[in-house]
This record gives sequence, structure tokens and C-alpha cells, in this order.
Amino acid sequence: MEYYSNGFCSRSIEEKTIKVTLLGYKVMEEKTKFTVYKILVRRAPDESWHIFRRYTDFSRLQDKLREIFPVFKFVLPPKRWFKNFNSEFLEERQLGLQDFLQHLVAQKDMRNRYLCFV
Repeated sequence: MEYYSNGFCSRSIEEKTIKVTLLGYKVMEEKTKFTVYKILVRRAPDESWHIFRRYTDFSRLQDKLREIFPVFKFVLPPKRWFKNFNSEFLEERQLGLQDFLQHLVAQKDMRNRYLCFV
């Protein structure tokens, strides 16, 4: 999905109930070690897909939302300062990211502009 420079998606989002569920995570090891989160997006009983996002993707989205919606108050779980790949930390972060997504899709204005993320 592409973004226009003003932040709008290149496709319109129909007024359907959107549900997002963060299904889990996987620690990847390529050049460096990082975590990818698997998200299930469901717009109708027969319309769903999976996407994969890193924490930095959530962080960039939050920054963009704050730029356009100055009253945006949803917070992400804290960024880790040291490489922390233990399951307790990642499961706690997963819950925080799920909460972030739930609040985001509940806000009509934000959902219509930024659902391209999901």
C-alpha cells in the first residue's frame, strides 16, 4: 500500500468494521537481530489478511499521527535500549502494541487516513 505525501492512503477505506489482532511475533536474525509482529486484519467475515510489522513501523506511524492529530494520545510500549529478546519482554510489548492498534482502529478519522499501515 502506498502513502501520498499528505498521509492519505492510495485507496479509500470503506466504512466496515475493522478488527486487528496481533497474533504473535518472531525474532529474525539476518544482518542483525530484530522482532517482527504478525497482525491479522479482518474487515468482514470473509475478508482478512496478515501483515508483518516491526516496532519501528509502529513508532513511525505514531510520529505521523501526532504530526497530523496533535491531540493523539495513544502510547506505544517503551522502546528497548538494549537488545532484549526474552519472551517476557516481547509478550508484554505485544500486548501494548495490540492496545495501540485497537485504539487506532476505534478512531474513525485516524482509521480512514492511516489504515494503510494495516
